[in-house]
Amino acid sequence: MANASLAAVANPLTARGRKVFGDQSCDVCHGPDGHGSDSGPSLVGAAARHTEGELSRIIKNPTQKMADSGMQPLDIAADDLSALTSYVGSLK
Repeated sequence: MANASLAAVANPLTARGRKVFGDQSCDVCHGPDGHGSDSGPSLVGAAARHTEGELSRIIKNPTQKMADSGMQPLDIAADDLSALTSYVGSLK
């Protein structure tokens, strides 16, 4: 949580993304700080595994494996998607 909180303070886009994360109920499956839960995997380090464009694409249109696990496509405004991608990318 500390790293995500620090990133949010340092970057207003990331702070907004943290809010979008909660507003879109991402926290229900991925945990309140993206560290995972019984329902969804941790998102920590996602930026090391995916480019920013890939993160945006799979957040908006989950892979088949993600969809099979219950993740639904996310139809949000481009600026909210950018903020959410920034937040997920900040999780370390």
